[in-house]
Amino acid sequence: MAFSPNAETVFADGPFGSPLQPAKSEIRALLAQYEAAIDAYSSGAGSIAKSTRALLFADLAHAADVTAWVYADSTVAYNGIYRKSGASGAGSWTLILPLPFSFIIASDVGAGTPNAIQATTSIPVSSSALVWMNIFEANTASPVTVSFNGGTPLTIKTNAGNNVTAGGLTAGMIVMGIVSGSSFRLVSDQASAAIVAAAEAAQAAAEAAQGAAEAAVSSVNLPIITVADAGKALAVNPAGDGYEVKPTGELTAVANHTNAASREIRARYGDIPVLLDWSGGDDQDRLLNALATNPGSLIIPAVDLATPYEIEDTVILPPGTVLVGQGMRDVWDGNADKASFFRAVGAATARRWTDIDGTDAADDTPMFVAGGNGVRFKGIALETNSDTPWSMGLFFPCVKRCGYDDDVSVDGPWTDAAVYLDMTWSDRNTTLKALHPTVQTSTGMTEFRGGDAYLRGVRSLRIQGTTRDPSAADPNTWEWGWGGISDTIFNGGQYRPLGASASRACIWLDAALPGSTALAASGVTFNRPALRSGVSQYMAYFDRFSRVEFFGGYGEAPSGELAQWRLHSTRTTEISVWGGRYVRAPIYVDGVDSGQTMENGQGNHPSFYNRTWSGKGFFPGRVEDGGTIRPSAASTGALGNTSFPFASANVDQIRLGDNTKPRLMTAVGNPEGVVSAPVGSVCLSSNGTQYRKTGGGSGSTGWVVMVV
Repeated sequence: MAFSPNAETVFADGPFGSPLQPAKSEIRALLAQYEAAIDAYSSGAGSIAKSTRALLFADLAHAADVTAWVYADSTVAYNGIYRKSGASGAGSWTLILPLPFSFIIASDVGAGTPNAIQATTSIPVSSSALVWMNIFEANTASPVTVSFNGGTPLTIKTNAGNNVTAGGLTAGMIVMGIVSGSSFRLVSDQASAAIVAAAEAAQAAAEAAQGAAEAAVSSVNLPIITVADAGKALAVNPAGDGYEVKPTGELTAVANHTNAASREIRARYGDIPVLLDWSGGDDQDRLLNALATNPGSLIIPAVDLATPYEIEDTVILPPGTVLVGQGMRDVWDGNADKASFFRAVGAATARRWTDIDGTDAADDTPMFVAGGNGVRFKGIALETNSDTPWSMGLFFPCVKRCGYDDDVSVDGPWTDAAVYLDMTWSDRNTTLKALHPTVQTSTGMTEFRGGDAYLRGVRSLRIQGTTRDPSAADPNTWEWGWGGISDTIFNGGQYRPLGASASRACIWLDAALPGSTALAASGVTFNRPALRSGVSQYMAYFDRFSRVEFFGGYGEAPSGELAQWRLHSTRTTEISVWGGRYVRAPIYVDGVDSGQTMENGQGNHPSFYNRTWSGKGFFPGRVEDGGTIRPSAASTGALGNTSFPFASANVDQIRLGDNTKPRLMTAVGNPEGVVSAPVGSVCLSSNGTQYRKTGGGSGSTGWVVMVV
């Protein structure tokens, strides 16, 4: 029987002067095979022989450690040496070794094809035995594969380790080889006639290439090159009959953009690849070919806005990809003629891209998906059609160091968001990873940078995580964006939602993280955003989120409209606004108008916080303007509690209920005729006397002494 590893490989001599030192692990593996074989034979190997495994399994009347052979089972993998475990009449048989054959006969009866052979054997094929096989018909191409007993196809390699040539395996030929990893390595070699034919064909091709090259060189009209031309490039001259030396900065990627099929490769800008350097049946094929063969920065040449690049289905950008646009689309007056402009066409293929609550439907159609860390977009414009609008323009599934800048435009009625940062993904979410195996997600969303951009959709920007209750969750098994979101900054930008439904917003933030309470994702900064809410319900929507900062900026709802800053009383914490102005923007808590607004009507800049304290929300209003602290609903809330009382309070009077109820007041001297209060009020005078109001209505009379 054959062993693997065997003594020849373990104790090989090695090169002269540097003999091989065998590894102890290989010595142990070799000796273990010896011991198993000796044990098998010494305990009666071969004394019990069954033609099928079923017959052997039915015979348990043998003591433990007795061995038996199965030699003719129709299921090849069942043939081999078995060991009995358990007492006689009980226990079971376990396969421990292959049958001790030094070679195996394989039969090719033409069940496969000339280039994908299907062969069968009577015992399992292994790397420890030589395989003898006939060839049913000659191969017509290269490479050729062989599958034994319906197993994984193995690439047939020559003795030298190369693919066999076309015709290298002839009908009726007998080959011998061994299984080596994913290949079947021939000990015998392919037909020599095929090798000679291949060599002659290669010679003819080389001679033809030489002739073509010599003819091409003879017709080239090259300018004289000097030292001063270092770093420059050759370009076809305007006459089209020669070349001229040009600075690389003057080279531009120009295309005849009447339709996708007629665009030509014109030039490259320095060392950065240009999209037009790749061929393809349409714009999407060209882009996919470019991304597959040249990951990294890719220049997208500007095109006429009337004939944009057309995207028909979701494009996943490999990690580290940077799409670099040219020009800028004029979203205001349409004066710009060209830009790096992509338009979604058709309905696209709807797929599931999120895991918000586990019931997410397969209805997402993002245009571009960041397939890993380091994906960025610079100066490109995206638009979805209005007949069959797609759901997202840019989709970032829990990846790091991604973003957009340089006047990116994502315009149109995107049904979910123009830009979507997803925190339901992570490296632990096996559900989403199985749906999209090429996407390489991280632990969380950090170091995202959003530069100046024009964003329009149902929501301009959405940062969304799971809505599952994290209060009893184990952080070590939490699947949804478990690394959180932090160090995420958005600089400038226009946020313009479309439509008037309750789900529309300039900014929408909602992402739970595991913890003792329903805490949220945190660590997002907005610098001078422009929140133009239109008729949408929300200017800014916050639910499961914390530590969001706004520095400066401006926002407004149209005249006659209101756009809420919406917060949750316990799940939203530490939202701060420093400077800026937001017009017609009331603050709502748990869907109820708090009576506060982001604009105080005097042009001052508001600041507010929402912090959870003992499970209660606290809003100091515009105290700097002499405002009033009050609960969001009548007869609710409290100042302090038994565990956390205030140290002192400085007030002129304490009102017990509305203006008609008694009050606790102070006065200097006798309050009669001086202090007005409802009947039942009490006044503490600085003269040491206490007075009670017994009459006089709500006027200043009717005070009587209570205690002298």
